[in-house]
Amino acid sequence: MIYSIVFVFLYACTDEIHQYFIPGRSMSFKDVLIDTSGAIIGYLVIKLIKAIKIKKD
Repeated sequence: MIYSIVFVFLYACTDEIHQYFIPGRSMSFKDVLIDTSGAIIGYLVIKLIKAIKIKKD
């Protein structure tokens, strides 16, 4: 799962670098943080669901 978060971070970085070269678009580190935060929240939600499922069993 950690590899997924790292992948999202790297993909977001390359996406922002790509946007730098597109007229009318800008590069924003804030977008990288938003994308990475989404990956982290998704990871935590999955862990929470698994913990609840294990507790029920």
